[in-house]
This record gives sequence, structure tokens and C-alpha cells, in this order.
Amino acid sequence: MNDSTKAQSNWRNGITTLIVIALLPLGLHVLTQQPVEPVFGGDSNRHVMTSVFFRDFLTDADFTDPKGYAERYYEQYPALGLLIWPPLFHGVCGVMMCFLGTSVSVARLLVALSLVSSAWCVYRFTHRIADKQLAMLTTIVFATMPIIFQYGRDVMLEMPAMALILLSVDQFDLWSMTHRPRNLYLAALSASLAALTRFDAAVLLPFYATVLVFRGGWTSLLNRHTVIAVSASLCITGPVYLLIAKEMGKLHVQQATESVGGSIDGSVNGFMAFKNLWFYPSSMGEQTGWIVSAVAVLGLILVLRASDKKKYATLLGLVIATYITFTPLAEQRARHGIYWLPSVAFFAAFATDAVARFLSRTRGWSPLLTTAGAYAALLSTTATAAMYEPTYRVVGYREAAEFVLEHTEPGDAVFFDGWWDGNFTYFMRHLDPTRSRRVLRGDRILYDFTCIPTTNFESFAESDSEMLKLITDAAPRYVVLEYPQFYMHIEKAEQLRRLVHSCPAQFEPVTTVSVDCSIRQFCQFELQIFRFHPAPADPLPEQMQVSDSAAANNP
Repeated sequence: MNDSTKAQSNWRNGITTLIVIALLPLGLHVLTQQPVEPVFGGDSNRHVMTSVFFRDFLTDADFTDPKGYAERYYEQYPALGLLIWPPLFHGVCGVMMCFLGTSVSVARLLVALSLVSSAWCVYRFTHRIADKQLAMLTTIVFATMPIIFQYGRDVMLEMPAMALILLSVDQFDLWSMTHRPRNLYLAALSASLAALTRFDAAVLLPFYATVLVFRGGWTSLLNRHTVIAVSASLCITGPVYLLIAKEMGKLHVQQATESVGGSIDGSVNGFMAFKNLWFYPSSMGEQTGWIVSAVAVLGLILVLRASDKKKYATLLGLVIATYITFTPLAEQRARHGIYWLPSVAFFAAFATDAVARFLSRTRGWSPLLTTAGAYAALLSTTATAAMYEPTYRVVGYREAAEFVLEHTEPGDAVFFDGWWDGNFTYFMRHLDPTRSRRVLRGDRILYDFTCIPTTNFESFAESDSEMLKLITDAAPRYVVLEYPQFYMHIEKAEQLRRLVHSCPAQFEPVTTVSVDCSIRQFCQFELQIFRFHPAPADPLPEQMQVSDSAAANNP
């Protein structure tokens, strides 16, 4: 076989393998997908709206004053994540939206492609360690792990960051074995792009160091290629990170050292807290399911007993780097530790294969049937766990936005108060190509806080009359409320709801939209829509007068 024919054969085999390893996870996604609005915590709709912002920015081509454009855009659609996250995902998604429209499906497509890219990278560097069958098993186990499956279908940054981080891992793995400059450059470029997608790319620095500890080759870094690669990375990421540090640096430091998102277990979060030491190992059950976690521990033991640990340097490096990067941080979430899951998937597959070989050897069972049965058992475990992973299905905000758009005129403003204001804001933009309405947020006009109400809470109105005046000054045509509050009760928001319900002359009830929410820990709620009349038709209700009097006596 000549070189040309061999290259074509390798290319065809590669494409076939890619199709096979992508088929199962994408098929499971299709089977379990339901109509759903962009709600996954509070971040998902921000990612979508920030992508829409980039689409509109590119379409309007207002490049003379980008900061002013962003500020004006935020005043109209206050649901952006600019400088909260690095901008690469939103920028790429915005470019796609220029051609495919502002649908959330565009963002989901980009996330799905990131899942396939991640799986392909896992296959590449595990195939350099093991045979094709074991590499494919590892890849499919990885792609169907519950947390990977979940973040592969919701608009979050974990999977796009994972794709770029694993691309850098793959290329650095090649470089550490071959020392080809092109692999070093590709590793540096993909690392830079990962850093422009999510701050989690910091995991790559200890990963590089760990691989070099296992394999040696530190002296290979002492050349002009390393200098060029590092310099290029700094030029790509430096300006963006300097801007983020200038505008949002204090917030990001607070997130890392004390967490603005609160604690999961109720105890105080802190940088280098003692409880952090076991958080990520104990979260493996949530990430992969307990059966896979237990099998992976066995696989890790077998790998550590191997005489040639250099062979597994990449996998061990991912585990060590993930642990030492995220364990010290105050912000403890299972999703931050997903970057060791390619290694966990390999350890589980490696142990499964070892057990199958042991059984066939000691029991005289058919090696083919035993291996096939063991592989099927492992795959069914992860696939079943993935299919039963709860779907964050929320439907209703689109209907509310459609009603408001139908009953307002260009130039009107709409006041919204609730946790998923970004979801409502997205539909106000998506369903209004003319961008002729404006959204007002209760947590910007009446009160404010950072991430959760217990962090940096600030009130702008104490009495009911002060609250009514702020709303009147904002001049909304309609007021939309989530009712009742379903997540983290905010007393100031509850005061607003009491005010609205006690003043039908100012807040005329118009309609109610039921929200279909599959998140079981939340109570059932609805979106109440009121037409706002700024001129009071009646004297202040008695309870508002009482509220004003109490506010005056307790300044």
C-alpha cells in the first residue's frame, strides 16, 4: 500500500471512528430532548443573550464605541454576561447567529459540537495508550457520563471549555512524546482559546507540569519555540484578561476566595478551607454515578501498579491538575471538576477490560463474549444514568413575552421581577427583530445583590410609596412577576408583590401564564402580568400608608 492510499485509508477509518463514538451520545440526546427554554440556573440565558448581543453588535457594525454600544444594549436588555465570562463562546455563537438567527438552538448546536470534539480528543490520546476497542469504550463512557451528558445539552460554558482544554491536552501529549514544534504551537493556541472561553483553562498549567514530571523533558522547553508559543498565548489572552481584571477583577477575586454564590452544605466557604480537600473526590458519584466511580477507583489502582507510569502520564496529569486547581477555591461545584472525567472514564474502561480478561482466563469463558458482556454492562450503566438525568425543563416565559409584545408599542418598556429575568429578556429580543421594546429589572431598580441575596444586598426603596415612585419613574407599560417566589426568598421582592396586589388601580391584572417547571425542588409558580397605570386613581391603600409610616419611624 503506497503512502497516498494509506493516508486515505487512515482518513476513512478516522471518520468512521468519529461517527461511531459520536452516535451513541448524540442519539441519547435526541431520545431525551424535550422542548425547553434557555434556563439552567441563572447562567444559561445570560450565555444566550450575550451571544445575541455579539450578533447584534456585528450586524449593527457600531465599532467606533464598543463600550458605549454595550452599555446602551444592556440598558435595553439587562441580561448580559460581558466580562463575567471570557467572550470567545459568545462571540463564535454570535457569528453563527448572524447566519442562523437568534434561536437558542444555535447555541445548543455549538455546545453539541463541543461535546463531539471533546469525545474525539479523548479517543485520540487514549488510543495512544490502549487498543482501539478500549479507546472507543473510554470515549463513549466519557460522553455518556451524567454530568457530561447534562452539560452537553444545556447552554453552559463547561463543554466548549472542555473541548478546547482537551485539544490542548491532546497536542501537548503528542509534543511530550515527539517534541514536534507544531504540536507545541497547537497546544498553546488551543489553551489560549480555552482561556478566552472559561477561566477553568488554568487547569492546563499544572497539567503541563505534571506530564513533564512523569515523562521528563524539561530541557525540551528551553528553545525558541517555547518562547514564541508562550508569547503568542500572552498576546492572545492578555488584553482580554487585563480588561476583565480592570472592570470585574474584584468580583472574580471574591468568587475565588469567599464565593459570591453561597455554600452548598451551609457551612462557610473559604479559600483553602479544610472541607475543600474531600469535596471533588466525594462529588464523583454526582459526576459519573457511583458504580462507574467504584470501577474507576479499581482502574486507578491497576494503573498505579503498572511498571511504566509514563504511559499513563496524560491521564494521571488530568486527575492531579484538576484536583490541585479547583480544591483550594471557595467556589465548590461538581461541574468545576469535570476535567478529570476523561481519566475516570479510562480507568473504568481499563478495570472493566481487566476483569473481563481475568474471568475468561480463570473461568474458561469465551474471551469475546466475556469482554462484550463486560463492555455492555459498563455502557448500560452510564447510558441509563444519563437518560435518567433530570432535565431542567422550563416553559412559559415565551408565552408571557409573546403576550407583552402583542399588547405593547415600539418604545414601550416592560418591568420584570424574578429569578429568570434573563429567560424573559431573551424572548423579548428573540421575538422582536426590530428591537423596539425595553426590559426593566426589579433587581436593578428596586434592589440589588451579587449572585445571591445574602451577598452585597442593597435596597433602593424602603417604603411602598418609594417603591411605587421608582416604578412610576421607570414608566413601564406592563409589569411581569414570578409568583410566588420559588427560589431564595427575597423580602424586598415580596414587598413588591404585596404592593402590586394591593394596588389594582396602578397595577391592573391582565393575565396569568402557568410555568411548566421540571425542577422538583422548586414550587409551582406562574407569571402574573399587570398593566401599569402611573397616575393613581385612588388614595394610597391603607397598608401602603402603614408601610410608609413604619419606614418613616425606622429610617
